[in-house]
Amino acid sequence: MLMVLSYLALRKSNSNHLGILERCGDYRSVPTAEENQQVSNTRLSNKEKLMAIWESFHHFIALLIGFISIYITLQGTTSTLVYKDVSLKPREVFVVYNSLYTLSSSVGRSSSCVISVINPSFNSYTKHTWALATTEVALMLVLLMDSWYRFLNNTFLVCLLIACLGLTFGILYVNAIGMVGQNEVRKSEIVRAFFITASAGGNLMAGMLALYVEPIVYQHCLYITNAKAELCLARSTTKVL
Repeated sequence: MLMVLSYLALRKSNSNHLGILERCGDYRSVPTAEENQQVSNTRLSNKEKLMAIWESFHHFIALLIGFISIYITLQGTTSTLVYKDVSLKPREVFVVYNSLYTLSSSVGRSSSCVISVINPSFNSYTKHTWALATTEVALMLVLLMDSWYRFLNNTFLVCLLIACLGLTFGILYVNAIGMVGQNEVRKSEIVRAFFITASAGGNLMAGMLALYVEPIVYQHCLYITNAKAELCLARSTTKVL
């Protein structure tokens, strides 16, 4: 039902959307079959592919850092952040953390679309993806330090930091993908395909690091809370080996 309503709304406002795109200067006519055939016949050499990847490699590194920061936080840090100020069970708190990240990340990924509708003349993309990646690392370190020193001692503040982490990552993702190959279709195809490895590689590296980080933080938490496991592990009440 939601898909049907969305389709009807899009049909009704189609002319308004075209006007917005034209004012943005990002409106392009649909290519003909002949034009598509010409593009598909234009093959890049291996050297051109490598050069295209190299030109956007700094965006790839920023995106990789973003993935690592996010999943170290979700898999090895927030799982140890439980406080007494809420009536939720530890497992429920962990679900709230992950749900909040998913929601805020979705908002961040749709930010460019929302901004272009509100203010078509505003360029919603930025090439400074390094700044977003740095923000991700800073938020990850704050949450990691809180897991170690327990200085926040407030679930709401942790949720706020996770929301900022997800929002920043969503903006980083859409900018890193959106900045590559804006002028050349063939280059954008190979670069964006290469960027998929940032997701897989970032998840893998973060998972391996979290296997090392979480037990250390958990054991330290048991020490400072007098072995209260319910305050040290959200995703399970069993002991971490």
